[in-house]
Amino acid sequence: RTDMETLLDRHTNCLLILDELNSLTAGGTTNAKRQAYNGIVFNLASGIDKTRYQEKRNRQRSFCYLSSSNTPLVQELTGGAPDVVSAAADRLLTISADAGSGLGVFHFVPDGFSSSKALIDSIRDAAGKNHGVAIRVFLQRLVQDVADDEDGLAERLRNWVREFGHRAQTGADAGRHNRTAEPFALVYAAGRLAQFYGVLPKRWKCGRAVMACYKRHAAEKAIALGGAEERIKAYAASKDVLRCEAATDVSYEEFRRSAGLLVDQGGGQNLIVHTKALRERVSDALALVKALEAVGMVERDDGTYQTKRMIGSKSRRVYVFKLGA
Repeated sequence: RTDMETLLDRHTNCLLILDELNSLTAGGTTNAKRQAYNGIVFNLASGIDKTRYQEKRNRQRSFCYLSSSNTPLVQELTGGAPDVVSAAADRLLTISADAGSGLGVFHFVPDGFSSSKALIDSIRDAAGKNHGVAIRVFLQRLVQDVADDEDGLAERLRNWVREFGHRAQTGADAGRHNRTAEPFALVYAAGRLAQFYGVLPKRWKCGRAVMACYKRHAAEKAIALGGAEERIKAYAASKDVLRCEAATDVSYEEFRRSAGLLVDQGGGQNLIVHTKALRERVSDALALVKALEAVGMVERDDGTYQTKRMIGSKSRRVYVFKLGA
Protein backbone atom coordinates (compact mmCIF):
# COMPACT_ATOMS: atom_id res chain seq x y z
CA ARG A 1 0.00 0.00 0.00
CA THR A 2 1.24 3.51 -0.72
CA ASP A 3 2.10 6.02 1.99
CA MET A 4 -0.83 8.19 0.89
CA GLU A 5 -3.32 5.34 1.33
CA THR A 6 -1.93 4.71 4.81
CA LEU A 7 -2.50 8.37 5.67
CA LEU A 8 -6.07 8.16 4.39
CA ASP A 9 -6.71 5.14 6.61
CA ARG A 10 -5.37 6.87 9.72
CA HIS A 11 -7.29 10.10 9.23
CA THR A 12 -10.80 8.90 8.39
CA ASN A 13 -13.29 11.44 9.82
CA CYS A 14 -10.38 13.61 10.99
CA LEU A 15 -8.29 16.58 9.84
CA LEU A 16 -5.27 15.53 7.78
CA ILE A 17 -2.46 18.11 7.90
CA LEU A 18 0.30 17.66 5.32
CA ASP A 19 3.30 19.90 5.99
CA GLU A 20 5.01 21.11 2.81
CA LEU A 21 3.07 18.96 0.33
CA ASN A 22 5.29 20.11 -2.55
CA SER A 23 8.30 18.43 -0.87
CA LEU A 24 6.80 15.05 -1.81
CA THR A 25 7.91 15.61 -5.41
CA ALA A 26 11.18 17.45 -4.78
CA GLY A 27 13.83 16.83 -7.43
CA GLY A 28 11.50 15.57 -10.15
CA THR A 29 11.04 16.99 -13.64
CA THR A 30 8.29 19.53 -14.27
CA ASN A 31 6.10 16.96 -16.00
CA ALA A 32 6.73 14.34 -13.30
CA LYS A 33 5.82 16.85 -10.58
CA ARG A 34 2.63 17.80 -12.43
CA GLN A 35 1.54 14.16 -12.72
CA ALA A 36 2.40 13.49 -9.07
CA TYR A 37 0.39 16.51 -7.90
CA ASN A 38 -2.59 15.44 -9.97
CA GLY A 39 -2.47 11.97 -8.43
CA ILE A 40 -2.17 13.31 -4.89
CA VAL A 41 -4.92 15.89 -5.32
CA PHE A 42 -7.48 13.53 -6.86
CA ASN A 43 -6.66 10.83 -4.29
CA LEU A 44 -7.22 13.26 -1.43
CA ALA A 45 -10.39 14.66 -2.96
CA SER A 46 -12.03 11.30 -3.55
CA GLY A 47 -10.72 9.54 -0.45
CA ILE A 48 -10.62 6.28 -2.44
CA ASP A 49 -7.79 3.75 -2.73
CA LYS A 50 -6.28 2.92 -6.07
CA THR A 51 -8.00 -0.06 -7.70
CA ARG A 52 -5.58 -2.90 -8.46
CA TYR A 53 -5.92 -5.74 -10.95
CA GLN A 54 -8.49 -8.32 -9.75
CA GLU A 55 -9.02 -6.36 -6.53
CA LYS A 56 -12.55 -5.23 -5.63
CA ARG A 57 -11.68 -2.76 -2.92
CA ASN A 58 -13.40 0.60 -3.25
CA ARG A 59 -13.31 2.05 0.23
CA GLN A 60 -14.12 5.74 0.54
CA ARG A 61 -13.13 7.94 3.47
CA SER A 62 -14.38 11.32 4.63
CA PHE A 63 -11.93 13.88 6.02
CA CYS A 64 -10.61 17.44 5.64
CA TYR A 65 -7.07 18.09 4.47
CA LEU A 66 -4.79 21.07 4.83
CA SER A 67 -1.26 21.67 3.62
CA SER A 68 1.34 24.42 3.43
CA SER A 69 3.85 25.00 0.63
CA ASN A 70 6.34 27.62 -0.48
CA THR A 71 5.02 27.50 -4.04
CA PRO A 72 1.24 27.48 -4.65
CA LEU A 73 0.48 23.94 -5.79
CA VAL A 74 -1.98 25.14 -8.40
CA GLN A 75 0.92 26.98 -10.06
CA GLU A 76 2.87 23.72 -10.23
CA LEU A 77 0.11 22.44 -12.52
CA THR A 78 0.68 25.23 -15.04
CA GLY A 79 1.25 23.88 -18.54
CA GLY A 80 -1.02 20.85 -18.19
CA ALA A 81 -4.28 20.25 -20.03
CA PRO A 82 -6.63 23.12 -19.05
CA ASP A 83 -9.53 20.84 -18.09
CA VAL A 84 -7.27 18.75 -15.82
CA VAL A 85 -5.67 21.83 -14.27
CA SER A 86 -9.09 23.36 -13.60
CA ALA A 87 -10.42 20.15 -12.03
CA ALA A 88 -7.34 19.75 -9.82
CA ALA A 89 -7.45 23.40 -8.77
CA ASP A 90 -11.05 22.99 -7.59
CA ARG A 91 -10.04 20.04 -5.43
CA LEU A 92 -7.04 21.63 -3.71
CA LEU A 93 -7.98 25.21 -2.90
CA THR A 94 -4.89 27.42 -3.00
CA ILE A 95 -4.94 30.53 -0.80
CA SER A 96 -1.94 32.84 -0.56
CA ALA A 97 -1.15 33.47 3.12
CA ASP A 98 0.81 36.65 2.43
CA ALA A 99 -1.37 39.68 3.20
CA GLY A 100 0.89 41.83 1.02
CA SER A 101 1.73 44.39 3.72
CA GLY A 102 5.19 43.10 4.67
CA LEU A 103 3.85 41.44 7.83
CA GLY A 104 3.36 37.89 6.58
CA VAL A 105 -0.20 36.72 7.16
CA PHE A 106 -1.23 39.99 8.85
CA HIS A 107 -2.46 43.22 7.28
CA PHE A 108 -1.37 45.12 10.40
CA VAL A 109 -0.14 44.56 13.96
CA PRO A 110 -2.76 45.66 16.54
CA ASP A 111 -1.92 48.05 19.36
CA GLY A 112 -0.31 46.28 22.29
CA PHE A 113 2.02 44.09 20.23
CA SER A 114 5.59 45.09 19.47
CA SER A 115 5.89 42.95 16.33
CA SER A 116 4.16 40.34 14.19
CA LYS A 117 6.13 37.66 16.08
CA ALA A 118 4.65 38.87 19.38
CA LEU A 119 1.17 38.66 17.84
CA ILE A 120 1.85 35.13 16.56
CA ASP A 121 3.12 34.05 20.00
CA SER A 122 -0.05 35.43 21.60
CA ILE A 123 -2.28 33.59 19.11
CA ARG A 124 -0.32 30.37 19.63
CA ASP A 125 -0.68 30.67 23.41
CA ALA A 126 -4.43 31.33 23.14
CA ALA A 127 -4.87 28.38 20.76
CA GLY A 128 -3.04 26.09 23.19
CA LYS A 129 -5.45 27.04 25.97
CA ASN A 130 -8.68 27.10 23.97
CA HIS A 131 -8.21 24.58 21.15
CA GLY A 132 -11.32 22.44 20.72
CA VAL A 133 -13.58 24.49 23.01
CA ALA A 134 -15.67 26.13 20.29
CA ILE A 135 -16.14 23.01 18.15
CA ARG A 136 -17.56 21.03 21.09
CA VAL A 137 -20.30 23.61 21.67
CA PHE A 138 -20.92 23.83 17.92
CA LEU A 139 -21.30 20.05 17.51
CA GLN A 140 -23.60 19.75 20.53
CA ARG A 141 -25.96 22.35 19.06
CA LEU A 142 -25.67 20.82 15.58
CA VAL A 143 -26.60 17.33 16.79
CA GLN A 144 -29.55 18.78 18.71
CA ASP A 145 -30.71 20.75 15.65
CA VAL A 146 -30.59 17.62 13.48
CA ALA A 147 -32.70 15.78 16.02
CA ASP A 148 -35.23 18.62 16.44
CA ASP A 149 -35.66 19.89 12.86
CA GLU A 150 -33.28 18.43 10.29
CA ASP A 151 -35.23 19.83 7.33
CA GLY A 152 -35.23 23.34 8.80
CA LEU A 153 -31.49 23.17 9.44
CA ALA A 154 -30.81 21.96 5.91
CA GLU A 155 -32.88 24.79 4.42
CA ARG A 156 -31.06 27.39 6.52
CA LEU A 157 -27.70 26.08 5.33
CA ARG A 158 -28.85 25.99 1.70
CA ASN A 159 -29.94 29.63 1.94
CA TRP A 160 -26.52 30.68 3.20
CA VAL A 161 -24.78 28.66 0.49
CA ARG A 162 -26.99 30.31 -2.17
CA GLU A 163 -26.32 33.73 -0.65
CA PHE A 164 -22.54 33.31 -0.94
CA GLY A 165 -22.82 31.79 -4.40
CA HIS A 166 -24.86 34.75 -5.62
CA ARG A 167 -22.27 37.21 -4.32
CA ALA A 168 -19.39 35.25 -5.83
CA GLN A 169 -20.88 35.00 -9.33
CA THR A 170 -19.69 37.40 -12.02
CA GLY A 171 -21.99 37.99 -14.98
CA ALA A 172 -21.67 35.73 -18.01
CA ASP A 173 -18.86 33.72 -16.42
CA ALA A 174 -20.95 32.80 -13.36
CA GLY A 175 -21.61 29.20 -14.38
CA ARG A 176 -18.00 28.09 -14.54
CA HIS A 177 -17.27 29.69 -11.14
CA ASN A 178 -19.97 27.72 -9.29
CA ARG A 179 -17.81 24.68 -8.64
CA THR A 180 -14.91 26.80 -7.43
CA ALA A 181 -17.15 28.84 -5.11
CA GLU A 182 -19.06 25.91 -3.58
CA PRO A 183 -16.47 24.83 -0.95
CA PHE A 184 -16.11 28.44 0.17
CA ALA A 185 -19.89 28.76 0.35
CA LEU A 186 -19.97 25.78 2.73
CA VAL A 187 -17.36 27.43 4.97
CA TYR A 188 -19.42 30.63 4.95
CA ALA A 189 -22.56 28.67 5.89
CA ALA A 190 -20.70 26.98 8.76
CA GLY A 191 -19.50 30.36 10.00
CA ARG A 192 -23.01 31.83 9.91
CA LEU A 193 -24.34 28.78 11.74
CA ALA A 194 -21.64 29.16 14.40
CA GLN A 195 -22.72 32.78 14.86
CA PHE A 196 -26.35 31.69 15.07
CA TYR A 197 -25.35 29.26 17.83
CA GLY A 198 -23.39 31.96 19.66
CA VAL A 199 -20.10 30.13 19.15
CA LEU A 200 -18.56 32.95 17.08
CA PRO A 201 -19.09 36.69 17.77
CA LYS A 202 -21.84 38.17 15.61
CA ARG A 203 -19.66 41.21 14.85
CA TRP A 204 -17.19 39.04 12.91
CA LYS A 205 -17.53 39.48 9.15
CA CYS A 206 -17.60 35.84 8.02
CA GLY A 207 -18.70 36.71 4.51
CA ARG A 208 -15.93 39.24 3.96
CA ALA A 209 -13.25 36.85 5.23
CA VAL A 210 -14.42 33.86 3.17
CA MET A 211 -14.88 36.01 0.05
CA ALA A 212 -11.32 37.32 0.38
CA CYS A 213 -10.02 33.73 0.48
CA TYR A 214 -12.20 32.78 -2.50
CA LYS A 215 -10.85 35.66 -4.57
CA ARG A 216 -7.25 34.77 -3.70
CA HIS A 217 -7.84 31.20 -4.82
CA ALA A 218 -9.53 32.36 -8.02
CA ALA A 219 -6.50 34.53 -8.78
CA GLU A 220 -4.09 31.62 -8.22
CA LYS A 221 -6.23 29.40 -10.44
CA ALA A 222 -6.21 32.03 -13.17
CA ILE A 223 -2.40 31.95 -13.13
CA ALA A 224 -2.35 28.19 -13.68
CA LEU A 225 -4.95 28.35 -16.44
CA GLY A 226 -3.56 31.16 -18.48
CA GLY A 227 -1.19 33.66 -16.95
CA ALA A 228 -1.07 37.37 -16.26
CA GLU A 229 -3.78 38.51 -18.70
CA GLU A 230 -6.36 36.05 -17.35
CA ARG A 231 -5.35 36.96 -13.83
CA ILE A 232 -5.90 40.70 -14.20
CA LYS A 233 -9.25 40.04 -15.91
CA ALA A 234 -10.26 37.85 -12.96
CA TYR A 235 -9.22 40.72 -10.66
CA ALA A 236 -11.31 43.19 -12.69
CA ALA A 237 -14.35 40.90 -12.38
CA SER A 238 -14.25 41.18 -8.58
CA LYS A 239 -17.28 42.80 -6.97
CA ASP A 240 -14.85 44.97 -4.99
CA VAL A 241 -13.98 46.75 -8.25
CA LEU A 242 -16.22 49.79 -8.83
CA ARG A 243 -17.84 50.30 -12.26
CA CYS A 244 -18.14 53.91 -13.38
CA GLU A 245 -18.09 56.08 -16.51
CA ALA A 246 -15.12 58.16 -15.35
CA ALA A 247 -12.60 58.09 -12.50
CA THR A 248 -13.77 61.57 -11.49
CA ASP A 249 -17.19 60.11 -10.60
CA VAL A 250 -15.92 58.67 -7.30
CA SER A 251 -14.16 60.23 -4.33
CA TYR A 252 -10.60 59.34 -3.45
CA GLU A 253 -11.82 57.69 -0.23
CA GLU A 254 -14.17 55.41 -2.20
CA PHE A 255 -11.35 54.59 -4.61
CA ARG A 256 -8.91 53.72 -1.81
CA ARG A 257 -11.39 51.39 -0.11
CA SER A 258 -12.11 49.56 -3.36
CA ALA A 259 -10.06 47.06 -5.34
CA GLY A 260 -10.04 49.54 -8.23
CA LEU A 261 -12.13 51.29 -10.86
CA LEU A 262 -13.32 49.84 -14.17
CA VAL A 263 -13.97 52.64 -16.67
CA ASP A 264 -14.74 52.81 -20.38
CA GLN A 265 -11.88 54.21 -22.44
CA GLY A 266 -11.73 54.56 -26.21
CA GLY A 267 -13.89 51.55 -27.07
CA GLY A 268 -12.32 49.37 -24.39
CA GLN A 269 -12.01 49.26 -20.63
CA ASN A 270 -9.29 50.43 -18.26
CA LEU A 271 -8.76 49.06 -14.78
CA ILE A 272 -7.41 51.75 -12.44
CA VAL A 273 -5.92 50.45 -9.20
CA HIS A 274 -4.36 52.19 -6.20
CA THR A 275 -0.79 50.94 -5.70
CA LYS A 276 -1.49 49.84 -2.12
CA ALA A 277 -4.76 48.16 -3.09
CA LEU A 278 -2.94 45.94 -5.58
CA ARG A 279 -0.23 45.00 -3.07
CA GLU A 280 -2.86 44.21 -0.45
CA ARG A 281 -4.72 41.84 -2.76
CA VAL A 282 -1.96 40.35 -4.92
CA SER A 283 1.03 38.73 -3.24
CA ASP A 284 3.34 39.20 -6.27
CA ALA A 285 1.90 42.51 -7.44
CA LEU A 286 5.05 43.89 -9.06
CA ALA A 287 5.73 40.66 -10.97
CA LEU A 288 2.17 40.74 -12.28
CA VAL A 289 2.53 44.37 -13.40
CA LYS A 290 5.79 43.58 -15.18
CA ALA A 291 4.22 40.63 -17.00
CA LEU A 292 1.31 42.78 -18.15
CA GLU A 293 3.63 45.60 -19.23
CA ALA A 294 5.54 43.13 -21.40
CA VAL A 295 2.38 42.49 -23.43
CA GLY A 296 1.35 46.13 -23.67
CA MET A 297 -1.44 46.11 -21.08
CA VAL A 298 0.02 48.76 -18.76
CA GLU A 299 -0.31 52.51 -19.30
CA ARG A 300 2.80 54.00 -17.74
CA ASP A 301 5.01 57.07 -17.51
CA ASP A 302 8.73 56.97 -18.23
CA GLY A 303 10.74 55.41 -15.42
CA THR A 304 7.77 53.91 -13.59
CA TYR A 305 5.02 51.34 -14.00
CA GLN A 306 2.43 53.91 -12.90
CA THR A 307 0.78 56.97 -14.42
CA LYS A 308 -1.27 59.91 -13.18
CA ARG A 309 -5.06 60.00 -13.34
CA MET A 310 -7.69 62.32 -11.93
CA ILE A 311 -9.44 60.49 -9.09
CA GLY A 312 -12.25 62.60 -7.73
CA SER A 313 -10.89 66.14 -7.82
CA LYS A 314 -7.15 65.43 -7.59
CA SER A 315 -4.45 63.85 -9.73
CA ARG A 316 -3.13 60.57 -8.28
CA ARG A 317 -0.37 58.18 -9.29
CA VAL A 318 -2.01 54.80 -9.99
CA TYR A 319 -1.74 51.58 -11.97
CA VAL A 320 -3.74 51.59 -15.21
CA PHE A 321 -4.32 48.28 -16.99
CA LYS A 322 -5.72 48.27 -20.54
CA LEU A 323 -8.20 45.38 -20.76
CA GLY A 324 -9.54 46.01 -24.25
CA ALA A 325 -13.13 45.67 -25.38
